[in-house]
Amino acid sequence: MRGALAAVWLALGLCAAGSAGAEESAARRAFAAQDYAAAEAIWKQDAAAGSAQAMLGLGTLADYGLDGPRDPKTAFSWYLKAARIGLAEAQLNVGVMLDGGVGTARDPDGALVWYSRAALRGNLRAQYNLGLMFESGSGTARDDALAGYWFAQAAPSLPAAAAKLASVRRTPEGRAAPVPAFAELGTDGVELVWRTTKDGAGPPFAVQVIRSSPDGEPTLWTARTDGSAILDALPGTDVPLFWRVSAVRDGGYVASDWQGLPAGTTPPKGMVRLGVANAELAATLRETGFWLLRGDGSTDTGNTASRVRYGFADDAPLARIVAAIVPGRSARDVVLDPDAGIAPGEVRVDPLGTTP
Repeated sequence: MRGALAAVWLALGLCAAGSAGAEESAARRAFAAQDYAAAEAIWKQDAAAGSAQAMLGLGTLADYGLDGPRDPKTAFSWYLKAARIGLAEAQLNVGVMLDGGVGTARDPDGALVWYSRAALRGNLRAQYNLGLMFESGSGTARDDALAGYWFAQAAPSLPAAAAKLASVRRTPEGRAAPVPAFAELGTDGVELVWRTTKDGAGPPFAVQVIRSSPDGEPTLWTARTDGSAILDALPGTDVPLFWRVSAVRDGGYVASDWQGLPAGTTPPKGMVRLGVANAELAATLRETGFWLLRGDGSTDTGNTASRVRYGFADDAPLARIVAAIVPGRSARDVVLDPDAGIAPGEVRVDPLGTTP
């Protein structure tokens, strides 16, 4: 029991180091002295004030039966409250309990989400457990490449992950759209989690987030990642954000459906950036089902030719449709430009020289 308690104390000490106030420090001292009643009293007061660390402490007391009988349901409840605030250690514990059906119904899908959220915050055990889920196909389809990615994150500090990494195969087998599993689009940042399908889906991935705009010219952010992602806070997150994720491979991609679209909204056929203002052309493209994107520097300003460019082989049909709409353009003006940073589903129309 002493060894188990030492491990519990180590976890509490690490998660609270450098951030605890006077009352939290007093609770930790009481916990170290095995005065669990005193620690509980302080943590209850702090938890009522919104302290995630205190919620974690109360969950630990109930989980291990340190101030009474073991109470997994109460432990899960406290862990979940702290996890929702964003505490990685609590997110790991929620994942473990969902994974094993302890204190709550077993839910491998939910475990994958919470492991992912903790792993994105650097929790080594969560990274390792996530690797195990992708290796075995629990809570997701089996994906050796993603298993290898998460084992690699934990391997420098976790010998068990290093041992797994040495044996796992990391080459994706198929091309299939990732399946969105969780999104938190807030003013502090954007947190996205997805799982894979039976054919495998990566890595790498391209995450796309679109901010809507009253004038019909939304803003697009694209990020490359090898796993689920936390993005920095995006400007204007007080307006609707839509997102999708694509598995990118061999010059092509397979995308998930757009997430967060209002009911009745038709997903875009594609996205277009125009090099010059052209209201008539913009209106025609919108009527055809394209979204017009906002953004300075979206075209190659050093280019004087009138080209229609795309970045992925799968977008050649979209580029040809756009070229047929642009006055004076045709299929011969369509150019694949994989090094220009063009997003999946995006087509760029370079300056036309003369605006009708």
